[in-house]
Amino acid sequence: MLSSGTWEILMVRSAQVDTSLLCDYSGSTCELDSQPGRYNPGMQWLASGVLEWVRKLLWSADTPWQTLIDEAQAIPPGAQGVRMQCDLLASQHAGWQGVTLNTTRGHFYRAALEGLSDQLAQHLQTLEKIGGFRAKELLLVGGGSRNALWNQIKANRLGIPIKVLDDAETTVAGAAMFGWYGVGEFSSPEQARAQVAYRYRYFWPQTEPELIEEA
Repeated sequence: MLSSGTWEILMVRSAQVDTSLLCDYSGSTCELDSQPGRYNPGMQWLASGVLEWVRKLLWSADTPWQTLIDEAQAIPPGAQGVRMQCDLLASQHAGWQGVTLNTTRGHFYRAALEGLSDQLAQHLQTLEKIGGFRAKELLLVGGGSRNALWNQIKANRLGIPIKVLDDAETTVAGAAMFGWYGVGEFSSPEQARAQVAYRYRYFWPQTEPELIEEA
């Protein structure tokens, strides 16, 4: 599961975790699951915070996100050679490469989306190693999931379907489910979860324009 916002938090429910690896990877965490015998290893990194910086730098802080998306959508995959190293917090090499006189701000934004998707792929590989699993699809929640172009880029980069909740903000709903369980309304968190029916959209790995399938 990926919670996508100012930070992206990638987590999995796993029956095993190699805690000896956690200290080897910056941003790695591990929590106990609500279900005994399961663990929630995770990775986290700055994500939409990078995109917010790009927007303020090249547009304005109040420019609608759809304006940026439309300009990036007009740029082909690969951003015509423009690439971005997106670790603005820790890397001295962060920034864009491959810039030419023909580069537009749409190239810069698309390169940021693609660079962040590269980071996601690297962190997913790390999490698979820590949690001893192989991802077949990725559940996506949070404000970043509203960006259909970014969702499609993620699916293409990971090579697996991206499963997006129609209700992007799930934190309060999850807390309510545990509250139902806590006050004895339901016998388990799983039973409480079963009372809520979610709708999903799938972004499949492919060329653009994106194919979205509702389920």
